[in-house]
Amino acid sequence: MDKSLTYVEHKDKIYKEAMRRVKLLSRIRRDISPLVAQSIYKTMIEPILLYCNNLFLGDTVSSIEKFQKVQERAFKIAYGNNIQNNWTKLEKIRNRSCVIEVFKCVNGLAPQCYDGYFQRHSHGKGTR
Repeated sequence: MDKSLTYVEHKDKIYKEAMRRVKLLSRIRRDISPLVAQSIYKTMIEPILLYCNNLFLGDTVSSIEKFQKVQERAFKIAYGNNIQNNWTKLEKIRNRSCVIEVFKCVNGLAPQCYDGYFQRHSHGKGTR
């Protein structure tokens, strides 16, 4: 782990690596089908964009949009400009992942190091 690496530098590094791979995808796109291009995105680019995705929760709108544009660029390379992007947005994937982690913590399914992060409280009032 690099002790001098800052959060901003980390995000820049992730962005540059993802864009480098998107450019590689664009170079081979004419030789592969759209589904193969999508598979390459899902296996080689999206994991980079979603690495440590909980760190991006609450990030600036401009930062979220910057990373979303990487996904949109990859979609255009895979399917062209005439088809509407139906891939799940990165922010939605991040939010879902966070909800799943909280669910695991609350229900005792997470590793022991997360024990006690969340506690159930009852207000004692009957609700529906």
